[in-house]
Amino acid sequence: MQQISLEDAFLLFEKWVTEGTEMLLSFEASECRIDIRGTVSSATRAEVRFASTHSDASATVSLKDVSFAYAERRESRYFKGGPGGDSILLVAILPLRLRLPLPETPPPRDRLWFTELPSTHI
Repeated sequence: MQQISLEDAFLLFEKWVTEGTEMLLSFEASECRIDIRGTVSSATRAEVRFASTHSDASATVSLKDVSFAYAERRESRYFKGGPGGDSILLVAILPLRLRLPLPETPPPRDRLWFTELPSTHI
């Protein structure tokens, strides 16, 4: 995976909105994981909106202080064992929010995984 800028991430979000790309949005926090299958319904440089194609579930993600990592299916261990095809993975690494008292070792940062679903998987 390689770090990319907000501008590059925005271009990917914009492409996914325009093409109506079927995606899997996965939210990972320290004790939880939520997966929503759907599409990026809108994107600005301030926020991204994701809507499920199978339920009323949706997510609005503020992009303030978010960093991004990018990988293609063939170069990411995250895809091992998943459906085949060419796909893109974009990880939004959310800002670290600490509460007092501060831990000795900072916890891992929460992440959102935007995964393109190959057309063979739809």
